[in-house]
Amino acid sequence: MRSPLTLPPRISGKIKPSNASAQKIATYNPYGIPTDFREFARLCQIRSGTDFVPFELFDYQEEISNLFDTCKGLAVLKTRQTGWSETISCKMLHRSMLSPAYLGVAFSLGQAESSKLSDRVGIMPATIPDFQWEIDSKTARKSNKGGELLFRPSTPNSARSLASVTDLFLDECGFPLDIAEMYGNATPAQSMVGDKARRILGTTIPPEGLSCWFGSTFWGNTPFDLEEEIARIQEGNGRNGKGFSYWIDDDGWARILLHWWSHPIYSQVPDRLAKIKADEQITESQLQREHNLGLPQSGGSLFALTYLEQLPRCQWLKPIAGHSYLMGVDPNFGSIGNDYFVGGVWDITSLPFQLVAEYRSNTHSAHHSEGECLKLMQSYRPVITSVEGNGGGVAIAEKLARALPSCRVELVRTSQTSKIIHTDRLAQLVEALELAIPEDAQILVEMRRFSALKREAIGGNDDCVMGAAIAFAWLDDALVARNKRDTSWLRAR
Repeated sequence: MRSPLTLPPRISGKIKPSNASAQKIATYNPYGIPTDFREFARLCQIRSGTDFVPFELFDYQEEISNLFDTCKGLAVLKTRQTGWSETISCKMLHRSMLSPAYLGVAFSLGQAESSKLSDRVGIMPATIPDFQWEIDSKTARKSNKGGELLFRPSTPNSARSLASVTDLFLDECGFPLDIAEMYGNATPAQSMVGDKARRILGTTIPPEGLSCWFGSTFWGNTPFDLEEEIARIQEGNGRNGKGFSYWIDDDGWARILLHWWSHPIYSQVPDRLAKIKADEQITESQLQREHNLGLPQSGGSLFALTYLEQLPRCQWLKPIAGHSYLMGVDPNFGSIGNDYFVGGVWDITSLPFQLVAEYRSNTHSAHHSEGECLKLMQSYRPVITSVEGNGGGVAIAEKLARALPSCRVELVRTSQTSKIIHTDRLAQLVEALELAIPEDAQILVEMRRFSALKREAIGGNDDCVMGAAIAFAWLDDALVARNKRDTSWLRAR
């Protein structure tokens, strides 16, 4: 049985690296840079808005640096916009400039994120005298007198063929599916480094919460109520600062909770969470997870019951002259059984957008269902009809387009990633109360049991939800077409 973790006092002093450690580092310093990280960071430049500014560490960033120096590893649950990635990557740059044998590897969520991090590190030492990049690329950086930094996406094979790695940095490690395998492939590369080696793992909270590999591996044995600690931080009452709590276990790992409450600028913004949600157009669930350390309920619905109850109700309506419509089709490819062929028509003339007509059947052939959807298209003349394009959906879309060439038909190909994007958009419309749905519409039933984690029905069907998500995937284009149609109609009058 593991011994309990050691918690620091409610208000703690900063952890300082030992003098012996500092002296050891200072023996190689070809650039004459400060060995104190805060002083070094001031020599580095970072992008702030449209300008480059010196990297002035906030107090919590300096304390993270001190934990880096004194602990075997860091495991961090964080909110966005805390400067976490910038702090760790600058720390790795500092260590690389003080050791020609240094090798640090940063794993990001994907290649795009990895390249962006490399670019951010690339501009940091621009003002340091005599500094030059001997290797200067998106995937690798090596200074002319120092060590090397590698930037890779979080895939299992990206961790292979590494040797004598000093620092392993796994950013957003709660999200990649194969992160456990990648971590297992990477850690042997540190076996010869000894007590200089560091492992840094951090993430915002993913949709599955702490049931992910990172949560179960590094947070499963927390010897106190983690939710209670998070609740205190959400109120700005962390153990080591407004939005900052950490504790060190007997294995020498620091577990850190990091919230933007610690940020001296962001913490002064009134109604910051509401502003983030409005500006970034994200769901309440995503807002709480990524910006407030909110732990999701396992198996919970993407569509919160409180919002569904507040949604305006409307009636099934016949076409109205001068109105603009958007249609979404989720085919069942002719199967007879549980899967439904759904075609839903939404009036997008003004807010809230109203569900006014729908075809839904799992007892007819695909040919029959295509005909019923074609009738809806002929009646409502939607500015766009959007069809789920996987498998037989392409053929169905082509048939509808040929049968009614005056109507625009578009495809939406669904993968797990795009499904999250499209259903998130639908959830945002629900939370903004920008949809109106008839009381007897099946979509209300499906929304109550649509899993936020799996993005599928928690029992039953989700064809109406997906039909709506497919329709609103083309909302922006449909609104442009609507406005053009309305303007020409007004001119004609």
